[in-house]
Formats: sequence, C-alpha cells, structure tokens
Amino acid sequence: MELKATFFSSLFDSHADAYGVVHQESLVWCNERFKQSFDILKHFQECPKIEELFKKGEQERWIRPSMLKSPGRYEEVRWHTSRGIRNGSLLCQELKTEQGDFYVCSIVDETERKEVESKALLGAQLLAQAYQNAERENAEIQAMQALLVQAGKMAALGELTTGIAHELNQPLQIIRGYAQELREEVGDVSSVGEIIKQVDRMAQIIQYLRGYVGRSGDSETAVTINTVVQNIVKVMEHQLKNRGVEVLLDLPNESPVSRLPEVQLEQVLMNLMTNARDALESSSVEKKQIRIKVQTPDDQWVQIEVIDNGPGMNAETLTKAMEPFFTTKEVGKGTGLGLSLSYGILNKLKGSLLLD
Repeated sequence: MELKATFFSSLFDSHADAYGVVHQESLVWCNERFKQSFDILKHFQECPKIEELFKKGEQERWIRPSMLKSPGRYEEVRWHTSRGIRNGSLLCQELKTEQGDFYVCSIVDETERKEVESKALLGAQLLAQAYQNAERENAEIQAMQALLVQAGKMAALGELTTGIAHELNQPLQIIRGYAQELREEVGDVSSVGEIIKQVDRMAQIIQYLRGYVGRSGDSETAVTINTVVQNIVKVMEHQLKNRGVEVLLDLPNESPVSRLPEVQLEQVLMNLMTNARDALESSSVEKKQIRIKVQTPDDQWVQIEVIDNGPGMNAETLTKAMEPFFTTKEVGKGTGLGLSLSYGILNKLKGSLLLD
C-alpha cells in the first residue's frame, strides 16, 4: 500500500514514540519504536489482525483492540513484552482517506518514568514517616531535657538546703536577741535598725529562692550578667564560707547585658560553682579560692570563667566529664548531671562550655 509506505513512514518512522496504523481490523504499518515495544510482532506475518495482536486481558488497563479504533480517547495502558509488563499511554486519531479510514495510534512507553515516580513516591512517604518519627523523638528528647533541667534544679536546691537553713536561722537568732534586749531596755532603740537589716536579708534570700524555682526556664529577658553572678554568690556564700572557700569576683564596671532565659544561666553558674566547691573540698591547698571572671571578648559574646585552685581533672576525667551521670564523687554526693545539663543549656543558647 503506497500510502503506508510513503506517507506514514515519512511522518513517524524516526519518532521516539511508538506509532502504528490500523486499517480494516489489521495493523498495516508501524515504526521501529512500535516494533521494539511490541516484540510479539515477530511472530506474525505482515498486517496482523489486532484481535490476535492484542488479546483482551483480565485487567482493565490491558490494551484492547477497541482502543485502537477509538479516536480522541486518551488511555493509560499496559502490555506484555519479552522484557516483562510495560506501562504507558495510548492515543488514537482517525484519518479519513480515499483508500478508507485509518487509525493512527501513538503509544508512549512510560514504564521507567512510572517506576522512578513510584520509587520517588515511596521515598517521599518513607521520608515523611522518618520526619514524623524524628519529630516525635525530638519532642520526647525535649521533654526529657526539661525533666533533667528540673531535676538538676531540684538537686542544686538540695545541695543548698543545709546552708539555707543556717542562713535563715542565724538572722532569726539575731532578731530574737535584739527583741529580748528591746523588751528589757526600752530606751535603747539602736538595735531596731539591725533587726530591720537582718529581716531584709532573710526576705532577699527567700525571694530569690522562690523566684528560682517558680520562673519559666525558657522565658527570655534582658539579663544583667553581673547581677546574676552576684545573686548566685550571695545564695552560696554561707556554705562556701563554712568550707573555707573564698570567692573572688572579677566583674567589669559596666555589666554586659544578654537576652536569654535567666534561670538557665543561674542553673549553669550554680552547677559550675558547686563543682568547684566540691573539687576544693578534698584539696590540700592552704587558701581555697573560686574566682569568677566576666568579660566581653567582642560585641557578640560574653565569657564567664569559674576558676578554682583545686587539683583539676586528669585527661580521662576531662574526656568523660560532660557525659550524663558521670561523676567522680562518692555515692550519694553527686548526680553526674551538672556538667551535662550545663553543656546542653549553653548549646541550646548557641553558646559553649569549655573545660580546662
């Protein structure tokens, strides 16, 4: 058929998609891509019947002979080859000529693309599941960190209990003594000022402790660094004095101010000072000292150093010091959480904790 040999060949022979022409229930012409896609053609003579070429499958999307004579319909289809089942799309257009009606069918093999899409979809689903799992685990980690921070605060308060009791008891005894004097010597009122002073001291301690426990650990405010350091020293002053430890403050005249959760910075400082205190407890040095130095290396950073003149850490202890629950203290004297919590807090605040 001349029409088949010249017209269709010139249009579709070199096309990347598979093209076939159906006329009077037979495949009268196809390009090379069609032959590659439907290698069953090698078993037929020229112009095989489409009923024989495309036998009706049990599934809905198999190529059916009627599809090749349904102009204008776009179909998603699959077919058998020696390479296995292929997937693609079929579009048929009717061409009316003097020699009769022809149906030009284009079939695009989309097997590889669909496989890539399927793998991409599966990958996206796995990624979404992994993301959900990570979100859940992150939420659990944050909840655990919050619990650990709270546990650390309670542990720190427990360390302070003895000192606080004495800190409150001593002013009370002074108040009682002066009150007795006032009762016996009504004329001597100079002691009233001392009573007020000691009462104020008690009020400050109680107010600080109440604020320490009650404040939100994540609430960011403009924090005056010198004030935070001085408050922590004031709270720990008595127990340090009882252990013969002197605290030296090296603070700048103009205190740096940083926006961060104040209670978290207090937690870090209290942990570091507690570690320094315990390190000095077993030290044989004659004059035990803890020095706290605040400086600003540049406009972006505030550096706080807590330095004691104790024996220091050996290389093995330095490598493990920030691990949770690691401690060199006797059983019952340490939780092993202080440095680990401090590292986590500072890391979350985009800071760092260095041991030397």
